[in-house]
Amino acid sequence: MAQRNVEWYGLHTSIVALREMAQRNYTNGVALRQMVQRNVEWYSVCTNGVALREIAQRNVEWYSVHANSVALR
Repeated sequence: MAQRNVEWYGLHTSIVALREMAQRNYTNGVALRQMVQRNVEWYSVCTNGVALREIAQRNVEWYSVHANSVALR
């Protein structure tokens, strides 16, 4: 009987440890998913910022060319 109790305790302890490990892995998975989401959002904002800068640059160049052609007339 004592042997069975020791075996049961060992099995129970292993199950608890596995459950805690699974919980930590799940928590880490959620944290990684959130980090990836933030990185995707940052990349999107950064990409949009670059695109807006390029559009603004083209508009400035177009305005400069247009203003010069008006001045030349």
